Formats: sequence, structure tokens, C-alpha cells
Amino acid sequence: MVNPKNIPATCGKCHPGANPNFAVGKMHVDSHSKESGIIYYTAQFFKYLTIGTMLALIAHIFLDMYGRTRRLRGDK
Repeated sequence: MVNPKNIPATCGKCHPGANPNFAVGKMHVDSHSKESGIIYYTAQFFKYLTIGTMLALIAHIFLDMYGRTRRLRGDK
């Protein structure tokens, strides 16, 4: 843990402009750890939302290609 008096110097090495209030919250939160709470669940939500959207888009493209192919061949 960093002494509050040293926060501007210590955190300022990586974060220019860090002031004594810079580290009021959690430092270096890991979004892959369940202990991160809402950050973890938000990251998981957006990860699965992105994957689901991409899969739906790919399925839509393939179904559209299938339908166009059937129409061009004259299949019913």
C-alpha cells in the first residue's frame, strides 16, 4: 500500500497528473476476477453480448446466402 503522501509521486510515474485524491477508489482492478464485483459482471455481459451479436450476424449472412442460392436455382 502506498502512503497517501506519496501517491502523486508513486502513481505519477505511470499516470501523469495524479494528485492525493487519485487513489481514493480501488487501484488496478482486475475485470477477470469475481472479486471486482460489478466490473466483472459488466465485462462478462459485454463479452457475451459481442459474441452473441457476431454469431447472429454470421448466421444471418449464411441464411441469406442459402436463400439467395435457392431462389437463383429455382428451388422451392
